[in-house]
Amino acid sequence: MSSSSDLSAWGTAESIAAIARPGDLIEFSRLGYAHWAVYIGNGSVIHVFLECKGLGNSAEIKEERLLKVCGGDKCRINNHANEAKKKGLQALPPEVVVANAKSYVGHETPYGLLSDNCEFFATSCRYGDAFCHQIDSKSSLMDTIAIICGVVGGVALGEKKFLEWKQGNAERAYESGNRTRAANQFN
Repeated sequence: MSSSSDLSAWGTAESIAAIARPGDLIEFSRLGYAHWAVYIGNGSVIHVFLECKGLGNSAEIKEERLLKVCGGDKCRINNHANEAKKKGLQALPPEVVVANAKSYVGHETPYGLLSDNCEFFATSCRYGDAFCHQIDSKSSLMDTIAIICGVVGGVALGEKKFLEWKQGNAERAYESGNRTRAANQFN
């Protein structure tokens, strides 16, 4: 990140609230994923609150206390400065970021893991363009896993074909050898 304020160390809600500035993105460490919010000042954040309703998921944009959203988890300031720079994006002024986030409070929206999630919301408010590093990095990981599976699968298939070929040759050699011995018994 370009400055120490773009990425902080992991901490408690209290320690992060003490250093966060309006417009900062807050990342919450959850089990297996990260949750994201926009810090608006005075210990409050705006975030996407997911409600699971049967097969469809809907989310509400809520303003809540950082302490409540964080719960017992760790959080940090993570403004995604490097990711934004790679995409040619610059942070909007803090008052615009906060106004963007506040304009959505109370709205219900569809929610998707691969789009329209909390990180997309937060980056959209800060940069005017939504992106999700979790999805980008997991997509790269999934591509790598797919390549590895393809290579391993190809090697396994090749080995299977080789073993089938070897087994077939052994059976033919055995049958050929038995016929030769049987023919020799009558000579």
